[in-house]
Amino acid sequence: MEKAIRNKATVRDVKVQCRLQCANQTVFGEPLVGLELPFPGAGSVEDLSFFQKILKRADCVNSCETEKLGSLTLHQVSEEVELEFGKRTPYNYLQVAYFKIDKLDKAVAAAHTFFQANPDHMEMKQNLEYYRMMARVEEENFKDLEAKPHMAEFLMGKSFYSDDSFGLAAQHFEKALGEYFTANKECRALCEGGYRFDGYTYMEYSADLFQAMTDHYMQLLNCKQHCPVELASAAGREGPFEDFLPSHFNYLQFSYYNSEKYEQAIECAKTFLLFHPENEMMTQNLNYYSAVLGKDKAAAISARQVTAEFLSDLVLDSD
Repeated sequence: MEKAIRNKATVRDVKVQCRLQCANQTVFGEPLVGLELPFPGAGSVEDLSFFQKILKRADCVNSCETEKLGSLTLHQVSEEVELEFGKRTPYNYLQVAYFKIDKLDKAVAAAHTFFQANPDHMEMKQNLEYYRMMARVEEENFKDLEAKPHMAEFLMGKSFYSDDSFGLAAQHFEKALGEYFTANKECRALCEGGYRFDGYTYMEYSADLFQAMTDHYMQLLNCKQHCPVELASAAGREGPFEDFLPSHFNYLQFSYYNSEKYEQAIECAKTFLLFHPENEMMTQNLNYYSAVLGKDKAAAISARQVTAEFLSDLVLDSD
Protein backbone atom coordinates (compact mmCIF):
# COMPACT_ATOMS: atom_id res chain seq x y z
CA MET A 1 0.00 0.00 0.00
CA GLU A 2 2.91 2.34 0.72
CA LYS A 3 4.34 1.53 -2.69
CA ALA A 4 1.00 2.24 -4.34
CA ILE A 5 0.89 5.71 -2.75
CA ARG A 6 4.50 6.42 -3.75
CA ASN A 7 3.92 5.21 -7.30
CA LYS A 8 0.77 7.32 -7.61
CA ALA A 9 2.73 10.42 -6.57
CA THR A 10 5.57 9.53 -8.94
CA VAL A 11 3.24 9.17 -11.93
CA ARG A 12 1.65 12.53 -11.14
CA ASP A 13 5.01 14.28 -10.79
CA VAL A 14 6.38 12.80 -14.00
CA LYS A 15 3.30 13.84 -15.98
CA VAL A 16 3.63 17.40 -14.67
CA GLN A 17 7.35 17.55 -15.42
CA CYS A 18 7.01 16.13 -18.91
CA ARG A 19 4.12 18.36 -19.91
CA LEU A 20 5.75 21.55 -18.62
CA GLN A 21 9.09 20.63 -20.16
CA CYS A 22 7.55 19.87 -23.54
CA ALA A 23 5.40 23.02 -23.44
CA ASN A 24 8.59 25.08 -23.12
CA GLN A 25 10.11 23.30 -26.12
CA THR A 26 7.12 23.69 -28.45
CA VAL A 27 5.69 27.21 -28.41
CA PHE A 28 2.58 27.97 -30.48
CA GLY A 29 2.13 31.22 -32.39
CA GLU A 30 5.62 31.45 -33.89
CA PRO A 31 5.54 31.80 -37.69
CA LEU A 32 7.47 29.65 -40.09
CA VAL A 33 10.55 31.33 -41.54
CA GLY A 34 9.59 33.68 -44.37
CA LEU A 35 5.88 33.79 -43.49
CA GLU A 36 4.13 36.79 -41.95
CA LEU A 37 0.96 35.11 -40.71
CA PRO A 38 1.66 32.84 -37.73
CA PHE A 39 -1.83 31.71 -36.80
CA PRO A 40 -3.49 28.44 -37.85
CA GLY A 41 -6.22 28.96 -40.41
CA ALA A 42 -4.33 31.69 -42.29
CA GLY A 43 -3.45 29.21 -45.00
CA SER A 44 -2.58 25.61 -45.67
CA VAL A 45 1.10 26.10 -44.82
CA GLU A 46 0.24 27.74 -41.52
CA ASP A 47 -2.21 24.94 -40.74
CA LEU A 48 0.55 22.41 -41.34
CA SER A 49 2.82 24.38 -39.03
CA PHE A 50 0.17 24.38 -36.29
CA PHE A 51 -0.43 20.63 -36.50
CA GLN A 52 3.30 19.99 -36.75
CA LYS A 53 3.75 21.64 -33.34
CA ILE A 54 0.88 19.61 -31.88
CA LEU A 55 2.48 16.39 -33.14
CA LYS A 56 5.88 17.51 -31.90
CA ARG A 57 4.55 18.22 -28.42
CA ALA A 58 2.62 14.93 -28.31
CA ASP A 59 5.75 13.04 -29.31
CA CYS A 60 7.78 14.93 -26.71
CA VAL A 61 5.31 14.12 -23.91
CA ASN A 62 4.93 10.48 -24.91
CA SER A 63 8.70 9.97 -25.17
CA CYS A 64 9.31 11.70 -21.84
CA GLU A 65 6.65 9.71 -19.97
CA THR A 66 7.68 6.41 -21.56
CA GLU A 67 11.32 7.01 -20.67
CA LYS A 68 10.51 7.78 -17.03
CA LEU A 69 7.52 5.48 -16.43
CA GLY A 70 7.60 2.78 -19.06
CA SER A 71 4.63 1.72 -21.17
CA LEU A 72 1.26 3.36 -20.47
CA THR A 73 -0.21 0.00 -19.49
CA LEU A 74 2.16 -0.12 -16.50
CA HIS A 75 0.65 2.93 -14.79
CA GLN A 76 -2.81 3.42 -16.27
CA VAL A 77 -5.58 2.77 -13.73
CA SER A 78 -9.38 2.74 -13.83
CA GLU A 79 -11.63 5.57 -12.72
CA GLU A 80 -12.65 3.46 -9.73
CA VAL A 81 -9.05 3.26 -8.53
CA GLU A 82 -8.57 7.01 -9.06
CA LEU A 83 -11.69 7.60 -6.99
CA GLU A 84 -10.37 5.46 -4.14
CA PHE A 85 -7.13 7.44 -4.09
CA GLY A 86 -9.15 10.67 -4.12
CA LYS A 87 -11.02 9.41 -1.04
CA ARG A 88 -7.67 8.51 0.57
CA THR A 89 -8.82 4.91 1.03
CA PRO A 90 -5.25 3.52 1.06
CA TYR A 91 -4.64 5.31 4.36
CA ASN A 92 -7.58 3.47 5.91
CA TYR A 93 -5.87 0.16 5.15
CA LEU A 94 -2.51 1.51 6.24
CA GLN A 95 -3.62 2.64 9.67
CA VAL A 96 -4.91 -0.86 10.44
CA ALA A 97 -1.70 -2.47 9.15
CA TYR A 98 0.54 -0.09 11.10
CA PHE A 99 -1.47 -0.66 14.28
CA LYS A 100 -1.17 -4.44 13.90
CA ILE A 101 2.63 -4.22 13.65
CA ASP A 102 2.84 -1.71 16.51
CA LYS A 103 3.97 1.30 14.49
CA LEU A 104 1.74 3.72 16.32
CA ASP A 105 3.22 6.96 14.97
CA LYS A 106 2.56 5.83 11.39
CA ALA A 107 -0.87 4.43 12.30
CA VAL A 108 -1.90 7.78 13.79
CA ALA A 109 -0.63 9.74 10.78
CA ALA A 110 -2.45 7.42 8.36
CA ALA A 111 -5.66 7.60 10.39
CA HIS A 112 -5.47 11.39 10.61
CA THR A 113 -4.75 11.67 6.88
CA PHE A 114 -7.79 9.54 6.02
CA PHE A 115 -10.04 11.37 8.47
CA GLN A 116 -9.15 14.80 7.02
CA ALA A 117 -10.88 13.80 3.79
CA ASN A 118 -13.62 11.76 5.49
CA PRO A 119 -14.73 13.73 8.58
CA ASP A 120 -18.03 11.83 8.79
CA HIS A 121 -16.32 8.43 9.09
CA MET A 122 -17.36 7.49 12.63
CA GLU A 123 -15.14 4.43 12.94
CA MET A 124 -12.02 6.45 12.11
CA LYS A 125 -13.13 9.18 14.51
CA GLN A 126 -13.29 6.59 17.27
CA ASN A 127 -9.88 5.24 16.27
CA LEU A 128 -8.36 8.71 16.57
CA GLU A 129 -9.96 9.23 19.97
CA TYR A 130 -8.50 5.90 21.07
CA TYR A 131 -5.05 6.87 19.80
CA ARG A 132 -5.18 10.15 21.73
CA MET A 133 -5.56 8.22 24.99
CA MET A 134 -2.47 6.09 24.34
CA ALA A 135 0.65 7.07 26.27
CA ARG A 136 3.05 6.49 23.36
CA VAL A 137 1.19 8.77 20.97
CA GLU A 138 2.40 12.37 20.60
CA GLU A 139 0.40 15.32 19.27
CA GLU A 140 2.93 15.71 16.44
CA ASN A 141 1.90 12.27 15.15
CA PHE A 142 -1.46 13.70 14.05
CA LYS A 143 -0.34 15.03 10.69
CA ASP A 144 -1.92 15.12 7.25
CA LEU A 145 0.40 13.21 4.92
CA GLU A 146 -1.51 14.50 1.88
CA ALA A 147 -1.64 18.17 2.94
CA LYS A 148 -1.23 20.62 0.06
CA PRO A 149 1.88 22.74 0.74
CA HIS A 150 0.20 26.01 -0.21
CA MET A 151 -2.81 25.27 2.00
CA ALA A 152 -0.65 24.24 4.96
CA GLU A 153 1.33 27.50 4.74
CA PHE A 154 -1.86 29.54 4.36
CA LEU A 155 -3.41 28.00 7.47
CA MET A 156 -0.18 28.59 9.41
CA GLY A 157 -0.25 32.20 8.28
CA LYS A 158 -3.82 32.59 9.48
CA SER A 159 -2.89 31.10 12.84
CA PHE A 160 -0.04 33.58 13.39
CA TYR A 161 -2.23 36.41 12.05
CA SER A 162 -4.89 35.60 14.66
CA ASP A 163 -2.20 35.77 17.35
CA ASP A 164 -1.07 39.21 16.09
CA SER A 165 2.31 37.71 15.12
CA PHE A 166 2.32 39.67 11.89
CA GLY A 167 5.96 39.10 10.94
CA LEU A 168 5.58 35.32 11.09
CA ALA A 169 2.18 35.54 9.42
CA ALA A 170 3.68 37.42 6.47
CA GLN A 171 6.42 34.81 6.08
CA HIS A 172 3.91 31.98 5.84
CA PHE A 173 1.55 33.86 3.51
CA GLU A 174 4.48 34.59 1.19
CA LYS A 175 5.44 30.90 1.20
CA ALA A 176 1.81 30.03 0.55
CA LEU A 177 1.76 32.28 -2.52
CA GLY A 178 4.90 30.69 -3.94
CA GLU A 179 3.46 27.22 -3.41
CA TYR A 180 0.10 28.33 -4.82
CA PHE A 181 1.47 29.47 -8.17
CA THR A 182 3.55 26.30 -8.45
CA ALA A 183 0.47 24.20 -7.67
CA ASN A 184 -1.55 26.16 -10.24
CA LYS A 185 0.99 25.42 -12.98
CA GLU A 186 0.91 21.75 -12.05
CA CYS A 187 -2.88 21.67 -11.99
CA ARG A 188 -3.09 23.24 -15.44
CA ALA A 189 -0.51 20.80 -16.78
CA LEU A 190 -2.47 17.83 -15.42
CA CYS A 191 -5.53 19.06 -17.32
CA GLU A 192 -3.74 18.16 -20.56
CA GLY A 193 -4.62 14.49 -20.30
CA GLY A 194 -6.74 12.25 -22.46
CA TYR A 195 -10.31 13.05 -23.45
CA ARG A 196 -12.93 11.95 -20.91
CA PHE A 197 -15.96 10.41 -22.62
CA ASP A 198 -18.50 11.70 -20.10
CA GLY A 199 -22.05 10.49 -20.72
CA TYR A 200 -21.18 7.91 -23.37
CA THR A 201 -18.67 5.18 -24.15
CA TYR A 202 -15.65 5.44 -26.40
CA MET A 203 -17.40 3.42 -29.11
CA GLU A 204 -20.45 5.70 -29.03
CA TYR A 205 -18.43 8.89 -29.55
CA SER A 206 -18.58 10.05 -33.15
CA ALA A 207 -17.10 13.37 -34.26
CA ASP A 208 -15.07 14.70 -37.17
CA LEU A 209 -11.54 16.06 -36.72
CA PHE A 210 -12.39 19.63 -35.79
CA GLN A 211 -15.39 18.73 -33.62
CA ALA A 212 -13.23 16.24 -31.73
CA MET A 213 -10.52 18.89 -31.27
CA THR A 214 -13.10 21.41 -30.09
CA ASP A 215 -14.66 18.98 -27.59
CA HIS A 216 -11.29 18.06 -26.13
CA TYR A 217 -10.07 21.66 -25.97
CA MET A 218 -13.27 22.83 -24.25
CA GLN A 219 -12.78 20.07 -21.69
CA LEU A 220 -9.21 21.29 -21.21
CA LEU A 221 -10.31 24.90 -20.66
CA ASN A 222 -13.03 23.88 -18.20
CA CYS A 223 -10.45 21.89 -16.25
CA LYS A 224 -8.02 24.81 -16.14
CA GLN A 225 -10.76 27.20 -15.02
CA HIS A 226 -11.51 24.83 -12.15
CA CYS A 227 -7.92 24.87 -10.86
CA PRO A 228 -8.44 27.93 -8.62
CA VAL A 229 -11.43 26.17 -7.03
CA GLU A 230 -9.42 23.00 -6.47
CA LEU A 231 -6.53 24.97 -4.96
CA ALA A 232 -8.91 26.80 -2.63
CA SER A 233 -10.32 23.50 -1.36
CA ALA A 234 -9.06 21.73 1.75
CA ALA A 235 -9.74 18.14 2.73
CA GLY A 236 -12.84 17.82 4.90
CA ARG A 237 -14.29 21.24 4.05
CA GLU A 238 -17.72 21.39 2.44
CA GLY A 239 -16.58 24.01 -0.02
CA PRO A 240 -13.52 26.02 -1.08
CA PHE A 241 -12.27 29.05 0.83
CA GLU A 242 -14.05 32.14 -0.47
CA ASP A 243 -11.85 34.63 -2.35
CA PHE A 244 -8.87 32.43 -1.56
CA LEU A 245 -6.02 33.93 -3.58
CA PRO A 246 -6.97 37.60 -3.03
CA SER A 247 -7.26 36.96 0.70
CA HIS A 248 -3.50 36.27 0.81
CA PHE A 249 -2.85 39.85 -0.26
CA ASN A 250 -5.43 41.19 2.15
CA TYR A 251 -3.72 39.43 5.05
CA LEU A 252 -0.30 40.46 3.76
CA GLN A 253 -1.02 44.16 3.34
CA PHE A 254 -2.23 44.40 6.93
CA SER A 255 0.64 42.27 8.24
CA TYR A 256 3.19 44.47 6.49
CA TYR A 257 1.44 47.60 7.71
CA ASN A 258 1.70 46.37 11.29
CA SER A 259 5.37 45.60 10.67
CA GLU A 260 5.84 49.15 9.27
CA LYS A 261 6.87 47.76 5.89
CA TYR A 262 4.90 50.22 3.79
CA GLU A 263 6.47 49.38 0.42
CA GLN A 264 5.33 45.78 0.73
CA ALA A 265 1.96 46.87 2.10
CA ILE A 266 1.41 49.07 -0.95
CA GLU A 267 2.48 46.29 -3.33
CA CYS A 268 0.05 43.84 -1.74
CA ALA A 269 -2.79 46.37 -1.61
CA LYS A 270 -2.34 47.13 -5.32
CA THR A 271 -2.24 43.39 -6.08
CA PHE A 272 -5.47 42.83 -4.14
CA LEU A 273 -7.09 45.60 -6.18
CA LEU A 274 -6.33 43.67 -9.38
CA PHE A 275 -9.01 41.26 -8.21
CA HIS A 276 -11.38 43.82 -6.70
CA PRO A 277 -10.66 47.25 -8.23
CA GLU A 278 -13.79 48.80 -6.67
CA ASN A 279 -13.02 47.74 -3.10
CA GLU A 280 -13.33 50.94 -1.09
CA MET A 281 -11.66 49.68 2.08
CA MET A 282 -8.53 48.58 0.24
CA THR A 283 -8.45 51.80 -1.74
CA GLN A 284 -8.53 53.73 1.53
CA ASN A 285 -5.74 51.56 2.91
CA LEU A 286 -3.66 52.18 -0.20
CA ASN A 287 -4.19 55.93 0.05
CA TYR A 288 -3.11 55.89 3.68
CA TYR A 289 0.02 53.83 3.01
CA SER A 290 0.87 56.12 0.09
CA ALA A 291 0.56 59.19 2.28
CA VAL A 292 2.85 57.67 4.91
CA LEU A 293 5.50 56.54 2.44
CA GLY A 294 5.16 59.46 0.04
CA LYS A 295 3.03 59.59 -3.08
CA ASP A 296 5.97 59.60 -5.51
CA LYS A 297 7.52 56.50 -3.97
CA ALA A 298 4.13 54.81 -3.76
CA ALA A 299 3.39 55.53 -7.43
CA ALA A 300 6.56 53.69 -8.45
CA ILE A 301 5.42 50.49 -6.73
CA SER A 302 3.46 48.09 -8.94
CA ALA A 303 1.22 45.13 -8.28
CA ARG A 304 2.96 41.77 -8.45
CA GLN A 305 3.66 40.67 -12.01
CA VAL A 306 3.12 36.96 -11.35
CA THR A 307 -0.41 37.70 -10.14
CA ALA A 308 -1.16 39.88 -13.16
CA GLU A 309 -0.04 37.02 -15.41
CA PHE A 310 -2.22 34.59 -13.43
CA LEU A 311 -5.29 36.79 -14.00
CA SER A 312 -4.40 37.16 -17.68
CA ASP A 313 -4.39 33.37 -18.05
CA LEU A 314 -7.83 33.17 -16.39
CA VAL A 315 -9.23 35.76 -18.78
CA LEU A 316 -7.78 33.96 -21.81
CA ASP A 317 -9.24 30.64 -20.64
CA SER A 318 -12.69 32.15 -20.16
CA ASP A 319 -12.66 33.93 -23.52
